[in-house]
Amino acid sequence: MKHGLLYSFLFLLSALVCEAQVVTLNPTFVTQNDTVEVIFDATQGNAALVGVSPVYAHTGVITNLSPTNVSWRHVQGNWGAVDPKVLMTSLGNNKHSLKFHINTFYNVPSSETVQSLAFVFRNANGSIVGRATGGGDIFVPISTGGFQASFTAPTNFGIYSVNDSIDLTAQTSGKANLKIYHGSTVIAQSIDTTRIDFKLPLINYGQGKFDLTFEATHTSGVYRDTVSYLARGSGRIAFDTSYFEEGITILNDSSIALKLLAPHKQFIYVIGDFNDWQVQPEYEMFKSPADDYFWLIIDKLDPLQEYAFQYYIDQDGLRVADAYSEKILDPWNDSYISSSVYPNLKTYPTGKTSFPVSVFQTVDSNPYQWQNTGFKKPANNELVIYELLIRDFDSRHTYNSVIDRLDYLDSLGVNAIELMPVMEFEGNESWGYNPMFFMAPDKYYGTKNDFKALVDSCHGRGMAVILDIAMNHAFGQCPLVRMYFDGNNPTSQSPWFNTQAKHDFNVGYDFNHNSNATKYFTKRVYQHWVKEYQVDGYRMDLSKGYTQKNTLGNVSAWGQYDAARIATLQRIKNEVEEIDSTAIMILEHFADNSEEIELSNRGFLLWGNENHQYNEASMGYSSNFGSVYHQNRSWTKPGLVGYMESHDEERLMYKNLNFGKVGTGYSTKDISTALDRMALDAAFFFTIPGPKMLWQFGELGYDYSINYCPNGTIDPSCRVSNKPIRWDYLKDQDRLDLYSEYGNIIKLRNQFPNVFQSTNVTTSLTGFVKQISLQTTDSSAVVAGNFDVASQAVSINFPKNGWWYDYTTGDSLLINAKLDTTFTAGEYHIYLNFKVARPYNVSLREVDENVIHQASVFPNPSAGSVFINVNLASTATVMFELLDVTGKSLLKQDFGLMAKGQDNLLVDKFLLEKLKPGVYFYKISVGTDVSLGKLILQ
Repeated sequence: MKHGLLYSFLFLLSALVCEAQVVTLNPTFVTQNDTVEVIFDATQGNAALVGVSPVYAHTGVITNLSPTNVSWRHVQGNWGAVDPKVLMTSLGNNKHSLKFHINTFYNVPSSETVQSLAFVFRNANGSIVGRATGGGDIFVPISTGGFQASFTAPTNFGIYSVNDSIDLTAQTSGKANLKIYHGSTVIAQSIDTTRIDFKLPLINYGQGKFDLTFEATHTSGVYRDTVSYLARGSGRIAFDTSYFEEGITILNDSSIALKLLAPHKQFIYVIGDFNDWQVQPEYEMFKSPADDYFWLIIDKLDPLQEYAFQYYIDQDGLRVADAYSEKILDPWNDSYISSSVYPNLKTYPTGKTSFPVSVFQTVDSNPYQWQNTGFKKPANNELVIYELLIRDFDSRHTYNSVIDRLDYLDSLGVNAIELMPVMEFEGNESWGYNPMFFMAPDKYYGTKNDFKALVDSCHGRGMAVILDIAMNHAFGQCPLVRMYFDGNNPTSQSPWFNTQAKHDFNVGYDFNHNSNATKYFTKRVYQHWVKEYQVDGYRMDLSKGYTQKNTLGNVSAWGQYDAARIATLQRIKNEVEEIDSTAIMILEHFADNSEEIELSNRGFLLWGNENHQYNEASMGYSSNFGSVYHQNRSWTKPGLVGYMESHDEERLMYKNLNFGKVGTGYSTKDISTALDRMALDAAFFFTIPGPKMLWQFGELGYDYSINYCPNGTIDPSCRVSNKPIRWDYLKDQDRLDLYSEYGNIIKLRNQFPNVFQSTNVTTSLTGFVKQISLQTTDSSAVVAGNFDVASQAVSINFPKNGWWYDYTTGDSLLINAKLDTTFTAGEYHIYLNFKVARPYNVSLREVDENVIHQASVFPNPSAGSVFINVNLASTATVMFELLDVTGKSLLKQDFGLMAKGQDNLLVDKFLLEKLKPGVYFYKISVGTDVSLGKLILQ
């Protein structure tokens, strides 16, 4: 324990990850008002900068205003640039020095107290970074003034062999009488001096954990500093006779087993809530003598308590969570998660450890009860997939908020949703392709039961859930990366990663998919989500990267046929099908056609990017999107997931409005026309056989660039930034018309799969006038359209004579072989040789134009639940009334006084179910304002 003026300084020392061996200060005791020489030893820490010169510091301070004890302030150093302010002087022998006055150098305001200095070091361009052991930042506490006394070697807890000796050094800022205690025994002392040194032979005291206390008796008082050490013998060697799986295994209500693959590691301890985060001899893991596994059984646990823990590895004390964790606590980001999103989230053990920690509970106190256990997936070739990013789909950014929008998606006709990655990723607001824990749902979106409820709700509507998964790579906070990392890249000792990526498009750190350790980990992850969360399959991000073929510097070679890559993907598919034999497996591949054909023949679906061609067409330029049809690629199976937009592509409407073609009296830059062009594209997209995908809000003509920045500018650096969420588009008649047309075409496709999955298909998709002909023995369809910005003569060939019905207009035509006519700019038609009604015919324009539509209903048309979109700007009463076409009131629902910000009120489904399908009018009273509109019940 510490006494006197030294207390706050030493508390900070215990709370931070201090690396005195990496950085030393001269003089030892400095305050923020002093000049200090910082000496960096590149051979210590991660040793990434050994032999590198010049070296630059990147540095900041931790002050009393830092939100956490690792939050930098007043950062100095222009990263990646030749910055003379932070250029260090080489001292030789891999040591580098930087001298400065602390307050002046960091520009610290007089109102702030500096508690420690924070560092990482780099080469000139920042490609090589010197860090603490394990890849963390380096923190060095400084004094707050007055008499100071502390150990300067060692400065923090350490683990040693019982046969080792420890070189002890303790110093003071002024002369005093000094003693060093081992427990209660004085082992060294000196009078009227500022320094004491002692070589401590650990064998004299045996195995165990011991305290060392430095005591300085000064005229101003007695000052003490304490450090601990643990002396261990040859280690705990024992067979894992139960052959536990890697990770966390719940044995019973009060016991768990932990198992960790850790080749080349000497010893590992488990620290956590059950031992107050202290390294204790009884929590040393057993080393299996036959392999590279460490294991430990922990018992006497409370089944009602959540426990957090980490592994403490080797002398350096690397702290990592378990890579198989299904829940983690994040010291940097959890504090920004609202309790409304994740209620009662366990608090991170601040001050006791650093980096993410694992969480488990031996008994699930709230197991999820599945409701829709008989779900049957849509056939692969009939999939209409809606890709969405939860963060940008609803302002509440939760699994539950997606549930609230499912009726909207159901009404659109989609039969699958594809979620961008929801595994724990670095940060909170992310696309999700920077994963760190692959088996834990990200808490920023809600609880694990919330996610299960989303999957369950989708299944209840006949919708599959496809999970985007990024297992080509992991990011730096992943425990598998941190365990074998030199500060810049995984080391050659890593069982999971390549030291350098094998291809140019890699991000993060590249998994070695030939490694047995990676194969095991991959299998566990892919099986986990299908088994635990009942997801229906995966979209495998960057699947072309699942290779050990080195193509760095040659992107075209990366895409060439790779039998080993195919074998890896097939192995993963087989492992998923051990859990679900009908799992949907989609690849983001973009390799040579021969490889994609083989993968399609093996049952994979593959992304087919037609963004450019459809966008050229919608803008009025010449295009050819024939390759959206699998047969035009010489594929025999309909395994191509065609799309006009995805999360990775520019939005069609943005380019229409900004770069569209202008003709005489017709401009694709006009918003109404541009939206009509989207419907034209859709007519030639959803009617082509094979699975299809649309990106969120494409059905409403979302017109913000993929590079839109929160400040309203367009910049590629904002590609993954948050985008505006525009549910108010539903109040725009032109956008509602587009939604309706998407729904009309999708539902036609869904209703007649025999036609729209026909193998007898003729396409003419070049030039401005395009046609599609689909034939079966009794039913056929013809799609024709003019993509020019001027009228065009059109000659349409029909596969059969007789009566044909225009699904677009409702007209009937008697056809003899062909139809010669003229299409105006942007005109299109879907002709059927059978009659079917359009399910959507929504028009708010039929309502009094003088009424302000401040509130609306969705989905519309509806086959089930109806929500009222009010988005209250202030507290107000809300009343819903439904009328027939004569104006007779059929039902009323009074919601009473609603709070500001309220949105999406649910109309009583019991009342609606009493009504027959048909056209009705609604009246929504919000305070004194009234909104009217038409509602179609199916």
